[in-house]
Amino acid sequence: MTKSITTSIRLEINLSKKLEKATHDLHRGKS
Repeated sequence: MTKSITTSIRLEINLSKKLEKATHDLHRGKS
């Protein structure tokens, strides 16, 4: 139980980091 929660939290952090980077790259490409 606890392991699956930790895994999903890690996945969410990973996802938001990728999203952040993608948004950052997008903004840099526009300018």
